[in-house]
Amino acid sequence: MNLPPPPPRSAAPAVPAALHRRSPWVFIGIGIIAVGVLAGTMYAGSQVPAFGDRVDALSRIASDESATVVVAEPVEWDIFIEPSTESLSGSAVQITNTVTGVAVDLRRSGNVSYEWFGRSGRSFARVSLDAGEYVIAARGAGFALGVAPTEGFRRWIGITSLIMVPLVIGGAVISLVSSIRDTRRRNENTEPPAPSPWSAGEWPAGPGR
Repeated sequence: MNLPPPPPRSAAPAVPAALHRRSPWVFIGIGIIAVGVLAGTMYAGSQVPAFGDRVDALSRIASDESATVVVAEPVEWDIFIEPSTESLSGSAVQITNTVTGVAVDLRRSGNVSYEWFGRSGRSFARVSLDAGEYVIAARGAGFALGVAPTEGFRRWIGITSLIMVPLVIGGAVISLVSSIRDTRRRNENTEPPAPSPWSAGEWPAGPGR
């Protein structure tokens, strides 16, 4: 018994060209992401010279030498050994108030280090100084004193995140939601092809039946 060939599939109706176009909000969202990344990167880059300035601003004392430092207001300083590869064994630093002749107590410092164009240091002590004049004497190694160059890192990272994260997330949400809406709109405006009797389970009658 010869069976009749299946009927040709009817082509799906063409989707209007306008429905193929992406919503402009998709590209606006991508643009917002780009702006967020660019703004955050530019701010972070602008802080790099400030880090170098803080490294250069440290007061330095060469090995086996002394220097006088005048403090205008109470400060909290870290003391760094330079370079950072230098050993603390046999090295010492003493800070003496020139008025009272009393050496200032040094406290243990956190693990802070820096490196900037060949200049490096690592902290080993912290000191609180009142306003006044002090003599700093170094032995066995060179030292640097001052506000840690990394002091502003948390603020730096925080501001960079505040600039970048909301714009990146907001742009991603706008772009994603717009893409989903575009897909739904295309699906709603596309009619499915007419059902075939073959797919409906019906056996079409052939010649001679």
